[in-house]
Amino acid sequence: MTTAPCSWYSWEAARPTVKVWLRETCGNDLCVLEEYEVCERVSEMASVRAAIRPSEVLVAFMKAFFVYLNQISSGVAFLRASRSWPEGIVLKVMDFNFDVPTNRLLRALLVKQQCANISAHRETEVRSPAIFEEALPRKLDKKRQKKQIKLRMQALRRRGIFCSHGMRDMFP
Repeated sequence: MTTAPCSWYSWEAARPTVKVWLRETCGNDLCVLEEYEVCERVSEMASVRAAIRPSEVLVAFMKAFFVYLNQISSGVAFLRASRSWPEGIVLKVMDFNFDVPTNRLLRALLVKQQCANISAHRETEVRSPAIFEEALPRKLDKKRQKKQIKLRMQALRRRGIFCSHGMRDMFP
């Protein structure tokens, strides 16, 4: 536990040199890296946290940065390749526990994809005000649709997949 404050101080001292190195290495892609908080995620890796001096932090960051990008790119390549696979196979393959950042990314992307699929299946109906006889069956249909969406969400939760609060607003 005594290394945590030292590593935090070392990281803060090395941060400007890390930013300069990132500008030289990444150029125009630096804003994308800042948007996805890549520096913070790489700085939390064990190899960077273990460094004590700022110069050691910079060297450890350089190595960990490329390892992190490699993990993320392999995860994205896996997702692209697995588009045609059934969902159950993808989940079983992911249970083999890839590197932790890759697995987190894959699970987050899979959840977003599943939530988007559920919301895409929802049908929007335009209610005609002139026909009141059909109002009751339509209302019952909408209730049935809400119940189906709720059951799908519960099935996803049972499998350990949770949609974010922003995704809930897409469902009636």
